[in-house]
Amino acid sequence: MKDTQFLDSILKKLINSLQGTRVPFFICDQYNDIVAANQAVIQLLNFTPEKIQESTQHPIGFNIMRVVFDSSSGFKDLIRKEVWNDFAFFEIQWFRGDTLQYRNTPYFKYLLKHLLQLREFRWRWREVYWEQDDWYGRYRKYNYVHSQGGDMDYGAIHLRVLTPVGPLITVMYIPHTLQTSTYFDLLMENGGGDIQLFPTWPRKIMFNTED
Repeated sequence: MKDTQFLDSILKKLINSLQGTRVPFFICDQYNDIVAANQAVIQLLNFTPEKIQESTQHPIGFNIMRVVFDSSSGFKDLIRKEVWNDFAFFEIQWFRGDTLQYRNTPYFKYLLKHLLQLREFRWRWREVYWEQDDWYGRYRKYNYVHSQGGDMDYGAIHLRVLTPVGPLITVMYIPHTLQTSTYFDLLMENGGGDIQLFPTWPRKIMFNTED
């Protein structure tokens, strides 16, 4: 493992540079493990303290694919059924692109093993080969009805910082409508700027679980 003090300083500088950002954002690594997030995105995605606590006991609890495809996370309930399938394929395309260089690592094999236990992920992981549209690297828009904020319309931009153990990727949600912007402002006024760290980086913990 690289010098953890040096890696911690990289993450700290990145987080400091994001202080004052008034939109929901999170930081993940090349495996799509969430490294840090502001409270605005945590509230937007309804990632409650109870769900966060449950995730600490899960073998891949803070992985974005697990959050998206595990029914226990409640994430699917936030998205309109009409757009869920396209949304799910898009998320897997991003995951495939981000992890492409790391498929032979022990951690990726561990991660994929657990993801393939999720039915919603499993069949899309195979079917995505046949998708004609490829969203990886493109600006992605999200449009759905949020239980608290109503009609949400925003896009995601991805910013990368290179580190000796792989990139740190900041994902920011940029509002496209006044209603979305107003709701983001409301989240920020209610502690949305506070940033929470997650125990996923730089060291990877692999639970000793049975098949």
